[in-house]
Amino acid sequence: MTLTFLLLVVFLAVLTVADLLPAIAEPHGPRRR
Repeated sequence: MTLTFLLLVVFLAVLTVADLLPAIAEPHGPRRR
């Protein structure tokens, strides 16, 4: 496993979490689908 691959996985994971956080914080009012 190369360092570049690890960084890519971490980057995608951060983007996914950042995208899901608003939905978790505001379950009654999803801003986008």
